[in-house]
Amino acid sequence: MLNSSRHKRNMSAEELLQRYKKGWLEFKKLKLHAIDLHGADLEGIDLTDSILADADLRKANLQGAKLTFTDLRRANLSEANLSDAEMTGAYFHSAILVNADLRNSELGSTSFECANLMLANLKNAKVKFANFSCADLLGATFSRGSIERVFG
Repeated sequence: MLNSSRHKRNMSAEELLQRYKKGWLEFKKLKLHAIDLHGADLEGIDLTDSILADADLRKANLQGAKLTFTDLRRANLSEANLSDAEMTGAYFHSAILVNADLRNSELGSTSFECANLMLANLKNAKVKFANFSCADLLGATFSRGSIERVFG
């Protein structure tokens, strides 16, 4: 489980978006509980080891994002673009990823336990040691990627 005591500080959506627009890409180890980034364009952002539990990321563009060891439990990522994202060790417990684009993403040791991935696009994703226990994968597309040692 992720340890919240090692996270630097809270940041508002407004501050994060302002800094991102100024060219900042690195936002590691932040506490972003329930942040509303619905529809935000955050291509290439680095949120490594941050907490985004209960975040609203519907329709957000997170293409090429670094979400390594990021806590996204109960986050809503419906229709989000997560293509080419690095999500090794990310925690998506009970997250909503309906119709999300995860093409070409890195999903090593990622937990999608009880997540909703209905109609998600995982084409060419590299899935290794991922946990899909009780996840809803109805209509999700897994093709041409590499899938090894998946649980669930």
